[in-house]
Amino acid sequence: MISIDKKYYFLQNNLEQNKSEGYSKLRMLYIFAIAPFILVGKWTVGKDLIELRNENFKLKFKQRLILLLTGALFWIGIFLYGFNTSEKERLKLSPEDEIEISDWKKKHGYEK
Repeated sequence: MISIDKKYYFLQNNLEQNKSEGYSKLRMLYIFAIAPFILVGKWTVGKDLIELRNENFKLKFKQRLILLLTGALFWIGIFLYGFNTSEKERLKLSPEDEIEISDWKKKHGYEK
């Protein structure tokens, strides 16, 4: 049977090793790419933020937090850019669709 002192030493040693463990470049890219799905709880990749913090994975915790935030902001930006571009295309009038309003402006006092 392992004594309490050995268990404590093993636990402390394990927590100390966890402190400097980080994600690989490929795993970071994967987390960044699917960040919105991770944040809404549809997918999981490894341990979540609470587990990482409780198990003293300081580097992984910081990396994951930054990756989730920047990944979500990236995808929100892509969505907004696509939406604005499609709205501009939708609202753009072709030359034959342009309406002549100069008579209306003169009638209502906008032009003299």
